[in-house]
Amino acid sequence: MSDCNAKVFVADEDLLQGLDGLKLKDVQIFAARRAEATAPLLNTTLRLWQAVRDATSQLETAACVSRGAMVYTSGTTGRPKGIRRARPSAEQLARGLEMTRYVHGFEPGMRVLMSAPMYHSAPNVYCIGAALESAQLFIEERFDPEQTLRLIEQKRITHAYLVPTMFVRLLRLPDEVRHRYDTSSMRFVGNR
Repeated sequence: MSDCNAKVFVADEDLLQGLDGLKLKDVQIFAARRAEATAPLLNTTLRLWQAVRDATSQLETAACVSRGAMVYTSGTTGRPKGIRRARPSAEQLARGLEMTRYVHGFEPGMRVLMSAPMYHSAPNVYCIGAALESAQLFIEERFDPEQTLRLIEQKRITHAYLVPTMFVRLLRLPDEVRHRYDTSSMRFVGNR
């Protein structure tokens, strides 16, 4: 994070607990909690993201123009680094948004299940794109093939992001398990 000029860092409370003593110069650190969490924060120096979010009034000025994506990768070196892209022109932004909608099957009212880890750039970009389309996002903490089918049925998921290994694990489920769940709400599965 030393090269991205971040001012705010928000992470799941459980993940932050593993980063005890994290000190980032000029960065505010917030803990996000699951809705069902009732215990007090383990690290009392952390601020709760939901409290700040709920106490903040809606933005009344026009949102600033995106400065472009900054994706993190370890590439071939194994050392994380930010890759900053140039700010797109209005025309490039419009074309990119249209291409993203088409490639990922984005549409109004979609309900998206993300089962892949968000620290990988493709799932992260997919979720950001879906959020920009006002999708309802359901993020699975860890991929489990039967749980994925259960969530598709329970939440009436229309779009999901799955990688080939996940497809293999879904196909390895016994037929009676695979056919137990109603997946008829599904319209599109993204993959890279």
